[in-house]
Amino acid sequence: MGWGVFHHGGKCDLHIVDGNLDQYQYLQIPEARLLPFARLTFGHNFVYQNDKARSHIARRVVNFMETEGTEHMEWPAVYMDMNPIDNIWSDVTRTIDASANQPTNLAELRQAVIDAWQALTLHTKY
Repeated sequence: MGWGVFHHGGKCDLHIVDGNLDQYQYLQIPEARLLPFARLTFGHNFVYQNDKARSHIARRVVNFMETEGTEHMEWPAVYMDMNPIDNIWSDVTRTIDASANQPTNLAELRQAVIDAWQALTLHTKY
């Protein structure tokens, strides 16, 4: 499982999660990755959007984000397929599928996903 954050002109490094992402693992991501990236890029003037995965909306995560003063965009569950990150994951998948060296094990797949993420050029289409 991979986690990343982006805006129209950039993205953070991809975070690979081992195993299932629970609320305890996820809580470390906004603290160590999302907020530092967003604040460096935008100061405190940004809005966070997630896809309403259970780990994203756990009470301790919501409380942490509120304590940090993070504005959260409401995102109805029925519109999850319109989340802009889905377009990026599709690009990552296409890049890996088009590669001459297909991953044959988990370590190679992990590296292929990281490489495809790093190779992404973000445009305003996202």
